Amino acid sequence: MYRYRVGWAGLPGGAGISTFYFDPGGNIVTWMTALNSLFQGVKADVAGIVTWSFPGNADIVDVDTGKLAGTLAVAPPTGFTATGSSSCSAPSGVEITWLTAGFVNGHRVKGRTYMVPTQGFDDTGTGGPTAGCTTNMRTAGQAYVTALNPHALVYSRPFAGRPAVGSRPAIPARLGTVWPMVSADSPPKFVVLRGRRDT
Repeated sequence: MYRYRVGWAGLPGGAGISTFYFDPGGNIVTWMTALNSLFQGVKADVAGIVTWSFPGNADIVDVDTGKLAGTLAVAPPTGFTATGSSSCSAPSGVEITWLTAGFVNGHRVKGRTYMVPTQGFDDTGTGGPTAGCTTNMRTAGQAYVTALNPHALVYSRPFAGRPAVGSRPAIPARLGTVWPMVSADSPPKFVVLRGRRDT
C-alpha cells in the first residue's frame, strides 16, 4: 500500500502530519486531487494560523509488517493556508472519522484525521462545535471517500501478540490488514490533540 503524509505548520507546539493510505490499484493523480479537495473543503473551519504542505513522494509500506518497502514519486498539490479566524484554542478541534466494514480483534476498524485547531467561531460556547463545522468536515470527508472508492484505506497495524497475564487472556499475534473506507463522519464533539504527530 501507499502512505502519504500531509504536513501541518504554523502551530503552537510544533509541526504535525496527517497520514493517509491508498491502494496501489488506484489512480495516484486522482488521489492527489482528492487530498487537495479534502483540505480545501475544511480550510474555512481550521484556524488561519495553519499551513498545509504536500510532499512529492509517498511511502510504499508492507501491509503485513508495517515496514517501509520503497518510495513512490507523486505530483503533489500546491500547499496553502487555512482561511478560518486565527482566534482558536490551540490543542482543540474536531475529527473526521473514516468508517470501514472491517473488524479486527472484536473491534470495528476506523480511521481518524484530526482537524486541530478549528477556528474559535466554530465553538458554540456550550461545549461543542457548531453544526456547520461538523457538516463541512463530514461533507469534505465523504467527498474524499466517494472520489477514491474503494482505494482509500484504513490500516490496522500488525500486533506482536501478548501472553496471558493473571486474569487477562493471551492475545495472539496478527499481521497488518487494510480496509477500504466506506463513509466518513464528524462527531459533534471537540477533540484534544496531545501530540502533533497524532493528526
